[in-house]
Amino acid sequence: MLKPIVDSLDGVPEAVHEFYLEKEGKFYLQVSDMVPTEKVKLVSAERDELKAEKTKLEEKLGAFGDLDPKEASEAIKKLAEYGDNPPADEEKIEAAVKKRLEPVKKDYETRIAKLTETNTSLQAENKQFSTQLDLITIDQKVSTAVAKVGQVKDGAMHDIMARARQTWKRDEDGNLRAFDSEGTKIYGPDGISAITPEEWAKGLLDSAPFLFEESRGGGSQNNNRSGGSGGKVYSQKEWTNKVASAEPEERRKLVQQLQRGEVSVKTE
Repeated sequence: MLKPIVDSLDGVPEAVHEFYLEKEGKFYLQVSDMVPTEKVKLVSAERDELKAEKTKLEEKLGAFGDLDPKEASEAIKKLAEYGDNPPADEEKIEAAVKKRLEPVKKDYETRIAKLTETNTSLQAENKQFSTQLDLITIDQKVSTAVAKVGQVKDGAMHDIMARARQTWKRDEDGNLRAFDSEGTKIYGPDGISAITPEEWAKGLLDSAPFLFEESRGGGSQNNNRSGGSGGKVYSQKEWTNKVASAEPEERRKLVQQLQRGEVSVKTE
């Protein structure tokens, strides 16, 4: 799982370095729509504390079965008070002890159930964070690749992104990998290397040309998208951070600006 704040990018997959912003000696994960870092730290600390408490409670409960040492000691003292008039038989003694310890057992079970519920909730929240990062990575990489091969028609980017999200997945190292509908890895033109977003975008231009504007001659309209002279020029890192932090509608407009040549990205 990616950490929202790190002191160094040494332990972070290189593929997601571009999503971290350095500030005051630390690196902050820049992902829109995610829970604030402070909340993540608070939730993580609470999760660790609850997990530690759960472990202690389970060890204590498992060591004594249905009995708590303190309560058992008190029960023995109570039996001693009976003197020459103890309960009639062992069954009554056992019933008296269980009755005395029942509230304690119920409290343990309630607390363990609460800890289990909290842990499940935290796992679901972590999965949601990971899914959000997957989608942002796919959208950013694919939209940049598509902008280099042709000008997308108005309203067609939604179709392209839907195709991309069905094809591309982020692996454990943070790299994008393409798979077909049967889960088989897709290879590039050489049949050896995994297909890249740029190669996938070129294939989309051939298989679904209706998603792009017709070429008006004079070469590709996007040959100079990286480092063109029109409009504002971004470095690759600036453009990546800008797209990653943008809302979905703003991200669509940025891609269209890149396609029209209103902005450009320098090749580093």
